[in-house]
Parts: sequence; C-alpha cells; structure tokens
Amino acid sequence: MVKYLFNKLASFSVTAAPPQEQIAAERQAARMVMGKNGGLAGLGPKQARNLWQCLGVTQYETPLDSRICGWLNALPFSFGIETKKLSSIPYYEAKMTEIQALCSAAGVLPCEFDAAAFWKDDEP
Repeated sequence: MVKYLFNKLASFSVTAAPPQEQIAAERQAARMVMGKNGGLAGLGPKQARNLWQCLGVTQYETPLDSRICGWLNALPFSFGIETKKLSSIPYYEAKMTEIQALCSAAGVLPCEFDAAAFWKDDEP
C-alpha cells in the first residue's frame, strides 16, 4: 500500500493535476500511514506528513509543529492554533486547510511556506 501511495504522489510531479486533487491524495496518504488507521505504529498527523515530505512527494500537506504554530499565531490575525490539539486528526486537517488557503492567496505552496518558516527559525 505504501508503495502505491508513493507512486501516486510522485505522479503529480509529472502531471498537471488540479491542486484539490493533489491535496486530497496527500491527505489520504497521510491518513493511511498513521498508526491510528492501521498504518505505522507511533505515527500521528505530523509524523505521517513528515514521512511523505522527507520522501519528496508532497507539496500541500506539511508537518505542523510548535515552530509553525508559533509563527502563525504571532501574525496580527492569529490562526489560534493550539498545539495540544494537533494530535486530533480533524483538528489538524482543519488547520492545515486554513494554512493551504493562506498559502494559495499568497501564491506559495505550503511546502515553500514550511521551508521559509523553518529557515527563519534556524537563524541566529
């Protein structure tokens, strides 16, 4: 199943699929590898997205952690992300959808936003 999901996600790099189709596939792939769904034990929403991102096959579903949440909550129109609630799959996905909408309005991919926020956080 993981190989099938990997191939499906990798195929988006050579097709011009609509973003909503890719988002749905990325979200499904994350759900399938989470331990709560019979996937890999110990993988929650963040770790499942981390796996696919490390494999280089996702652009829209990104890991949400305290670094990203702190960055977003510091904006004047705070997202109000509660890091303690991110283990809830519906809550995680709702916040991810909000971030995807923000990124779409800004003309950047969520993976680009994630990289920029990570880079900024690593500066001295």
